[in-house]
Amino acid sequence: MAGDESATSVKTDEQSLRKADLPTEIRDIANPLATVAPHMSQFVVRVRPDRPIHLRYFQTFGLAEEMMHGRRHQFGLTRSHHLLRMRSLRALFDHLNEDISLETAAMRITTAEDAIQKLHEERVSFLEGVDKYLCQSVMSEEGYLDRHIDQYLSLNSEPNRETVEDRFEQLREHLDERAQEEASEVYDMLAELEANYGRRVTEVVADAALDTPYLVGPHEIDGFEAIPAEELDLKSRFDAAVNAVRAIDPSDIDEDSTQELLAEVGDDLSDPFRGSGATHPRELDLPLLDIPQSIDSSDALRNKYDVILEAPTEIGQILNAAFRFKGNFGGAIYQIETQDGVYPNWQVNPLIADKEIPDGALGIPVRSVESYKELWEWVYFGSKILDGLLVMVGRRTTVSIECPLCGVSMNGTCHPDGCPSAHLVDKVKNNKTRIVPALEDLV
Repeated sequence: MAGDESATSVKTDEQSLRKADLPTEIRDIANPLATVAPHMSQFVVRVRPDRPIHLRYFQTFGLAEEMMHGRRHQFGLTRSHHLLRMRSLRALFDHLNEDISLETAAMRITTAEDAIQKLHEERVSFLEGVDKYLCQSVMSEEGYLDRHIDQYLSLNSEPNRETVEDRFEQLREHLDERAQEEASEVYDMLAELEANYGRRVTEVVADAALDTPYLVGPHEIDGFEAIPAEELDLKSRFDAAVNAVRAIDPSDIDEDSTQELLAEVGDDLSDPFRGSGATHPRELDLPLLDIPQSIDSSDALRNKYDVILEAPTEIGQILNAAFRFKGNFGGAIYQIETQDGVYPNWQVNPLIADKEIPDGALGIPVRSVESYKELWEWVYFGSKILDGLLVMVGRRTTVSIECPLCGVSMNGTCHPDGCPSAHLVDKVKNNKTRIVPALEDLV
């Protein structure tokens, strides 16, 4: 045991030294630079717009990973997560509208959130490991860093090119080490597959593990099979996908065969409902996730994940990537810079904000919404309010309940005519001393 502790100490010291060697202007960038919630089609940029070099760092070394996370909108696990959170939100809104009792709402919320926690624990390290690896694969391509170095030098002409090239390569190696540390076994398997079969096949294997052909629940939706969250085993799915590919001769695979390969790999996974004829979760009508998937950008990207787009500012380029990269986010939270300082702001994807929501679609947490903009706002509002209540469960702490959209608005009000959700905020404020104990009783 002492040997393990010594090895950990050496590793920590080495990591500290590596960080000390990083460029000064990058060394102390706060993490995370951004966060995503694919199950809610939400993208949050945390880099300050008055620090363009930090923004360039994020575009080079962070944005691709967030865009990869965004691809997970369509995957079975993401759709399960989404439906579970919508179950919680419907219970909360129904109680606030006095349609169901507090006890019924608390039970529905607790059941769904417990499954969400189990789902998160099973997939988070795996997902981060996969997408960090795939990002490293992209960054290692010839020309990728050169294009971003050109942009960096346009913002900061003081260092010479050779110095910047050294710094960027050092940063790439630093992030590669982080990727290996996130999920080392996953990293090693993906590296082996890419060396033998190429990146697209590597993505297919990772996708097969994450895109479960069943829901992870509890769910009761006609035509769709579900398993309890505690029965999810991503490692077994991943191992089976890897073994299925290893059985194929690399010379038999080309770009045109990857879709067939995905089907073959899927057939070899040990799924609990094999041969049942159940419908895949991707067939569910979930407008919050599906409508952004319909975006077909006219921009010809040089690389699938290389998102240097034409925009006058770095934050504009980041938002263009979030909103226009096929299949990405429905809304973004970010910061803007004005003459008076830096302020938060938010925007629903303008390309789809006015799109009508189909009748009878699943995953809508309120009685009715007409546009995608309304739907995204309701989900963001409800999710943040619910998170605030859940934080208080089992803890001697009090969270201030305010409209979260007003809180990320530059002028402090989420809509020109005032906050349309103020009455619900007041209900939560007035009843949180009842709601929290009801949740605690079921924990």
